[in-house]
Amino acid sequence: MTLSNDTKRIIKEAYGVILRNAFKNDTLNRDIEPLVHFVEKSGFFKARSFSHHHYSGGAAQHCMEVMLWSLEKRHPESISSWVIVTLLHDLCNTYGFTGHGHDGSKSVYMIEECAGFPLTDDEREAILYHMMCDMGKLPVERQNNIKANNPFWRTLKRNDCRSAAQGSGEEPLSEEEFCKMVNEFLERRSWK
Repeated sequence: MTLSNDTKRIIKEAYGVILRNAFKNDTLNRDIEPLVHFVEKSGFFKARSFSHHHYSGGAAQHCMEVMLWSLEKRHPESISSWVIVTLLHDLCNTYGFTGHGHDGSKSVYMIEECAGFPLTDDEREAILYHMMCDMGKLPVERQNNIKANNPFWRTLKRNDCRSAAQGSGEEPLSEEEFCKMVNEFLERRSWK
């Protein structure tokens, strides 16, 4: 599969709009601009996902799908946290990183260290352990605590698997359906 240039443009523009709007009322007053700039310059919008959405622009499309499904019926007060966790959980694909099982830690490193954007403990934890590969390194009690008490992790995990299945060939969204979902999301929130 390949994405048209129009779809790639829509994804890139939507990322900036969504990140900026989601962080307008961030309770921690975090500056989103350095992160937006980093993502735009990093090559993320040309990156491929490792085992699904394996085409130019696939990583950003996958993350956008995860965000759209995660916020489909939610209007959370902590929209900034939901957006950062879902939209950038696979940022590690930017530099062609394919080390399965370590993408969560690399994504966190890129967000916090490369872009200088501070994550909350729950945001960091959700991104770190979204694939569960690294979760086995934690004591069972800690794993159970994350699974039970981190709403970002539960939702990210569920929708990450949903999008990965589609990107692996199980009834993938057409570009038209995907772009319609993006536009409807932006219109619902009056973000343009």
